[in-house]
Amino acid sequence: MLVVNNKCNQRKLVRDGRAEADRIITDRGAIKGVLIDATGFDGWDSLLALMGHLSFVKEHHKCP
Repeated sequence: MLVVNNKCNQRKLVRDGRAEADRIITDRGAIKGVLIDATGFDGWDSLLALMGHLSFVKEHHKCP
């Protein structure tokens, strides 16, 4: 996951996207925008990986 902060013109490569998303939400209260480059995405390695992704989306896409 590449995290870009346009205000500070900073970029960093993050290995654990879930932990980074949690950190940003804790620090700022929300993630204002997400852009995903999926050009090289061939799908999930397993059903368990898909379920993990869907769980992440469900937990982080709750309306206040």
